[in-house]
Formats: sequence, structure tokens, C-alpha cells
Amino acid sequence: MSQKYRSPFLNEARNAIRLRHYSIGTEKSYVDWIKRFIRFNGKKHPAEMGEKEVVSFLAKSVVLRMCKDTPPEGMTYKLGEDFVGEKSPARLQNSKGHGK
Repeated sequence: MSQKYRSPFLNEARNAIRLRHYSIGTEKSYVDWIKRFIRFNGKKHPAEMGEKEVVSFLAKSVVLRMCKDTPPEGMTYKLGEDFVGEKSPARLQNSKGHGK
């Protein structure tokens, strides 16, 4: 298969995606997520990382996605820190009528 990326790892991932006949859009999305994951972890090779790095990346991605819009009332967020506010996340969820 053709080589598109300078990284042998990304080319291997791309080839695996292509072998599964995923769409080009899905391939681009998957490769973008892989690149973000690698950059987030200081450009370490994925073989050197484990569950800790994955959980950290996903947690930060969720928080950043949530913070794109205005945070819920009574909550503030500082990059690299946990949410702080008058209510815990569980109480916020219940106060908005979710999780009942």
C-alpha cells in the first residue's frame, strides 16, 4: 500500500484502516485522533504508552470539549485542574433532571 505519512506507525495504522474498507473520512478522523494522542503524550511512541496515557488523553479531551461552551452555572475550570464549584458533578447531574 502507498505511504502517505512520514511516520511508519501512522502508515501502519492507515493500512490497517484501509484493509478494513473504512471510508476515507473515517480514516482521516482516526489518523487525526492518533496524531492528537501522540502529541498530547509528548510524541512518545504508542508502544511505550498504556492505559494511564489513554485515560488521561480521553479525560482531557472530554473536559476541553465540555469547556468549549459556557461551563454549567456555579462551576469554573482552569486548564490542567479539576472542575471546582458549589456543586459536585453528581449533584449537578441530578439538579438538571438527568440520571433520575
